[in-house]
Formats: sequence, structure tokens, C-alpha cells
Amino acid sequence: MKNGILIVLGFLTFNTFSQSNLLSEKSGDKTRISDFIKISIKEQKISKNPVIIVDEKVISANELSTFSFSDEEIESISIVSKEPTILNILYGEQSKNGVIMIVTKQFQKTLDELASKEKENDHENVLYLLDGKKITKKELSKIETYKIKSVNVIKQPSEIAKYTTDSYDGVIIIDLKK
Repeated sequence: MKNGILIVLGFLTFNTFSQSNLLSEKSGDKTRISDFIKISIKEQKISKNPVIIVDEKVISANELSTFSFSDEEIESISIVSKEPTILNILYGEQSKNGVIMIVTKQFQKTLDELASKEKENDHENVLYLLDGKKITKKELSKIETYKIKSVNVIKQPSEIAKYTTDSYDGVIIIDLKK
């Protein structure tokens, strides 16, 4: 869910600064992110006391001072526009001051690995039946949910055999409203 929210916020990004603009040295420096925030406030890209997110975790300005980042560790730093509705729902009233999103390379690597595993698992061997007729997963995704009367999931091999002689891990039976 959070990844989906981050993708939405990615579209709302006001300005993404490359790590080379922010971090010019190779060694960690606890003040660089704070300096970046001060400059962004001065340039009126955000207001004082923005929401700060490091690897999907909201942190306080005091907590930020405990972090030490170098060029090699930062994947991206983004200032998200002050879109009141979405940001306010996600991060509360303080988000009206803006949101700074910091993603470390290690965290991005973890996200990429999870996405890769999801793609591997996406090759499921399931038979989809719509009103008794075989359909593809792509066709299934086009069905408008309000038109669905019922959905039955069958996992037992003996029950699957009632619908097909082919080898499937499961059968999903969808009946539409008449």
C-alpha cells in the first residue's frame, strides 16, 4: 500500500534534486540534509517544519540530525508539492509545509527485490472462468466489479479436475449479474 502511495506522490513531485546537487562530497555529513531543507525554505519550495520521510518512515527534525548520508547512500531526494488533500490525509496538517522524501540506495534495492519477487509470483497457473467460459488474466482485469455477481476460488485438485483436464493450481469462477 505504501509503495502505491509513494508512486502517487512521485507524480506530485515538485522538484527532484539529484544527489550530486545535494551531496558534493563522498563522506557523510550530518548537516547537508538540514542545509538542503534550509535552502529549500529560503527558495520557498517548502515552508518551515516540513514532513521529512526517510525510507518511508516519517522522522522529526531532531531525528534527522542523527542520520549521516553520503553520495553512495542516497538514491533520491524529492520535494513533494504542497498538494493539500493527499498529503494532509497521509501526513497530517504539518504536510502543508511540504514533504521531503529521502530514499537510500539500500532501501531502493530492497524495494526492487520485492518487486522482482512479486513478478516471479505473478506467473500463477490459474484457470479463470467467466460465466463458464475460459478467459485470460488480462480479460479478467477488464471486468467492472459492479457487474460481478459471485466469485468462487477452487484450490483442491479433485475439485479443479471437475473443470479441466489440464494441470492448474486453481480455478477462479466469476459469474456476472444478469
